[in-house]
Amino acid sequence: MKELMINEAVLRIEQMETFFDLLQKSFKTDPESIGKDCSLKNAYRILVQYYESGQWLSDYELDEKGLLPKTMKRGILSQDALYDFFDQINGEHE
Repeated sequence: MKELMINEAVLRIEQMETFFDLLQKSFKTDPESIGKDCSLKNAYRILVQYYESGQWLSDYELDEKGLLPKTMKRGILSQDALYDFFDQINGEHE
């Protein structure tokens, strides 16, 4: 059961990393792209939901306990990466 939970977390984190990378690249190229492109809007919505739902915190705690693979990309699990990015996007769209 615990192994299944960790495997699910790994897949989820990898998906969120993909969204985060895509959104950052698009935002850097064109700050308004996230508001104009439906697929980017959807990726942004999913990433916000992940962060606000408590799932991010659960994944963060798994990482803090050393239960995630050491070689796995985990930028979104840093304390401020998503929060600062959301703040940056919201600042652009005010």
